[in-house]
Order: sequence, then C-alpha cells, then structure tokens
Amino acid sequence: MSRACRCLGKLAETVGSRLAVYFEDGKLVCLMFSAGLTPAVLEAVWDCCYYCEPACGPLQSRLLDTVASILQEATSCKTLTSPEQQVHRPRTLSVMSAGSAALEAQASSAVLAMKALVSFGPYDPRVKPFLCDTVLRCLDHQHPLVRKMAATTITKLLLPVDLPDDGSRERKSSFSDETPTTEVSSDSADLQPSRGRQIVLCKPHHIEAISRVVQRLLVLAVADTDPDIRFSVFDGIDRRFDPFLSDRVCIAAITQALNDESLIVRKAAVKLLGRLCHHNPAYVLPALRKLLIQLLTELEYNHADRGGEEAAELLCDLLSKAGSHMSPYVFAVVEAVVSKLCRPEPISPRYTSLLLEALGQLSDISGQAILSSGLIDDILQLLVDNVQDTRSGGEGDQAAQWDKKREVTYRTLSRVVENTGLVVVPYEKHPPLLPYIIEFLRADAQHSAHTAVRRQAIRAIGTLGALDPTRFDALKQIASIPVMDSSGSGQPYQLFHDSRPVPTGATATQSTVLAVSHSHHAGAAAVTPAEHPPFEGKASTAAAAAPYACCGFTASIAAGMDLQQQ
Repeated sequence: MSRACRCLGKLAETVGSRLAVYFEDGKLVCLMFSAGLTPAVLEAVWDCCYYCEPACGPLQSRLLDTVASILQEATSCKTLTSPEQQVHRPRTLSVMSAGSAALEAQASSAVLAMKALVSFGPYDPRVKPFLCDTVLRCLDHQHPLVRKMAATTITKLLLPVDLPDDGSRERKSSFSDETPTTEVSSDSADLQPSRGRQIVLCKPHHIEAISRVVQRLLVLAVADTDPDIRFSVFDGIDRRFDPFLSDRVCIAAITQALNDESLIVRKAAVKLLGRLCHHNPAYVLPALRKLLIQLLTELEYNHADRGGEEAAELLCDLLSKAGSHMSPYVFAVVEAVVSKLCRPEPISPRYTSLLLEALGQLSDISGQAILSSGLIDDILQLLVDNVQDTRSGGEGDQAAQWDKKREVTYRTLSRVVENTGLVVVPYEKHPPLLPYIIEFLRADAQHSAHTAVRRQAIRAIGTLGALDPTRFDALKQIASIPVMDSSGSGQPYQLFHDSRPVPTGATATQSTVLAVSHSHHAGAAAVTPAEHPPFEGKASTAAAAAPYACCGFTASIAAGMDLQQQ
C-alpha cells in the first residue's frame, strides 16, 4: 500500500490537475485510506493537494475525518491517566503485555494524526475545534509521546504566527519526523513586547478560551513526570503567548518551574520569565530577584563544579533575557563573579567560561556601573590572565572546553572594553597583552581547529584600539623584562623572539622610563593615559584607532587575511 501511495504522489507531480477527474467519485480517496492513516498515505495526500488543487477538498475532508476518529479513540476513558480509570485494570502478565502493545500502536497513530493536523497550519479554521476538544484531552494520555505531541500541536496551532514579508505561506508536502511549519523564533525578539497585530481576537470569549488552554499547558509543564515533556512545553511557548502569560496565575505557575529537578527545564523557565519581565515587571521581577539571590549564594558557597556550573549557566540566561531590568544589581553580581574567579582553588574551564560570559553580559547591561564599581582593574587582570593561559586538556571534550574558554575570554575582553570605553588602557596596564595576542595569531595560523579563537582574538585587537609603532616597541621591550622573584633569581619572560638585547639589570620602572624616553628620542611624542582619558559610553573602535598609526592592528589584519584563506 505504501508503494502505491508513493506512486500516486509521483503521478500527481507528473500530470498535475489532469488527475483530478479520478477523485470526483470518491473511490480513489476511499482506497487511499482503506489501510488507515500511515506516513505514506499522508505523503500522497499532500502531494496530490499540492500538484492537483481540485483534489484538495475531498482529500482534506477525508483526512480530517480520519484524524478525528483516531483522536477520539485515543482520548477514550481507557487511555486517560485519571486514577478512577485505572482501578479495575487486569494485572496478569499476558494481558498487561498485550495492552502495552496496543497502547504503543494507538500512541503512534495518535502522534501521526496530530502531525497531520499541524500541517494544516494555524490559519485553517477547521483545526480550531480539534484543539479545544480532542487534542486538549490528549494532554492526559498515558503515553508520553502523545502528551508531548499534543502540547506541540496546541502551541503551533492555537495562535497565528508571523507571515513572510510577501504575505504568502508555503504549503508543506512532506511528513517527516519533524513536520516543517512556520514558527516564530523566540530568541529574535525576546526583549521586545509582542505586537498587537500578531494576535487577532474578535470576541471576548476567544480570550477566555485561549487563556484556559494556556493555563492547562502550564499545568502540564509543571506537573508532568517526564522532563522532556516539561521542557517541550516551555520551549514551544514563544512570544505570541506573552499577553496571556503575563497574567498573575500564569507567572506563579512558571515560577514553580524554577525549582525543577531538570536543568533544561529551569533554563527554559528562566528565559520565559526574563522575556515576560518586559511585559509585567511588577509580578515577574520579585521572582527574578529571589532567583538572583539563590544563584549568587550558589556561586559563593557551592564548591562543586557541577552545581556552580548550573548556577552560572542560569545566571547567564537570566542576564541575557532580563536585560536592563537587571541593571540595579550589576554591582552585586560583578562582585560575586569576580570573587569566584579570584579564588585560589581551581575550577573547570567550562565553569570559567560561564563566569566570563556573565561578565560580558553585565558589561552589556551597564558598562558605566562596572567602570564605577572599582573592580575594573581586577576584571582586566582576570581577562589578561585567562588570555595568557596556554593550558590545554589534550584531546577530545577537555580540549574543546579549553578552546571555548579562550574564545569566551577574548569575546568578553572585547565587550568589556567596548561598553566601558577603556580603549588602549589594557595595553598600557598590561604591556605583555598585545605582543602575546599577535604572537598567538602568528604561531597559530596553521591550526584550523582554533579558527573561532583566532577570530575573537582579531576582534579583540580591533576593539582595544591601535598603538603608535614606537609605543608598540616600548610595550614589547617592557614585556621582555626579566621576571624576578623575592630572592632576586628568575628567568626573562620573552613573548617575542626579538633581536634587540633585553635589559637584564633594569627594574620594571626603569625599563618603562627607558622605553618611553626612547620613543621621545625617536621623534614621536609618547602618549600617556592621562592625556587620553577613557571614552565615555560605548567605545567606537574606528574613532579610538584614528589618532594612531596602526602597528599591532596591521598585524591583526594580516592574521585575519590568513584566517579567510583557510
């Protein structure tokens, strides 16, 4: 039967509307559905509807009738999960195994029927009665796949979605495991309130009906025993539902998910609350403040990497979604993150990456608060130390985590400098920084596995600004000063293999004076940080680099050309 259905679909693709005459009497439609609803039948139905439009009417009507009968059987009393329905079930092993096989077959049919229903799209008025009746009752089904597909069907069909720019909708003709539909990306406009034109409700009872369905979905998202189902509900609730989720009852239900045992569910709940705080901050912000206190406590007192990583991951999600609503707490969060990074006990590279990512997001929220916190020197020192950390975990996942840490470090350095306006200042306070980055780009040019790290390093050089060549030479000379310990012994720390002799008997201060004096004798005025205070607001890289001849920046451009050639 499946081969015959595939042949019919290919025939419709070949002859087009000339096949419509065979659907007029309805016999061909009955033959197609004689074996029930299968993926091959669905594929043939939508191929015929796409290539032979006159056949759409009878085929879709028969498909909806079949879907209705399958879902009606799936929502019968024997398959629901209410306790009173399970009292008189037989307990013998043979009957239980037979019932389990029948339940699996019924669940697969119900999932396929709901996939067929999703393919109609939210604009077809014939699918609305299914949502409030049979599909909603499938949320109580025994099988987890049926409950998950029912939640997905409701979230996709309950409210209209954004149309493409030309106003057209693409008709789908394929029924794969993931039925393609037009979806709204929740990440594209998480920080923007929902637009009224996206939801068209003509009568007040429509609002009440949709609110009841949304509340039922939230009950499933909080109370279901399967974490995959709980996550799928939160993941499917995009910004179309924001006006309904801003209700006090819905916010209270979402807040309960912050204590879920599954990390992915907690992350989804944090992202959803962060999006809703832009709609109803009076109800959402108290819950987010409580969550923020819990996360900071975890960072301070949890010495296990796993618990700390989860707290840092949730903190990053909270900062990225809540945005400017977290600005009053930037100083407290920065203090906690810097304190954790400055502790002597080692932490995993992934944990470090998450904390550095949180620093970058905090600078995006309020760079001026970081600048006035008095911790900017500690932050720059942490970033420089992590930039110069050359450790690697060998191969596999551990090596990937170290590469990710270096990538996040360069990206965070760029974000902090951009949002605080401290252009060129990291070079002056940490002379080895620029020579190290340029040497890294030169030495690592042949490693294709480090492409992302090199790209962020080039961006960091562009964001930090450019130096006069004489000042760049002075930084190289300072970076080559011997590093002595308290006993006076030590070896020179050379970042560059420079042909010039290293001043072995000079202290750091004397070498700095010598380097600056050398730049004066060379005919170029040495510019001190006092003469060029930090830029206010977000630093413009082009404006910051304009007064300087670009020596280090030219090297970064050359490294970028090597990166593009790879």
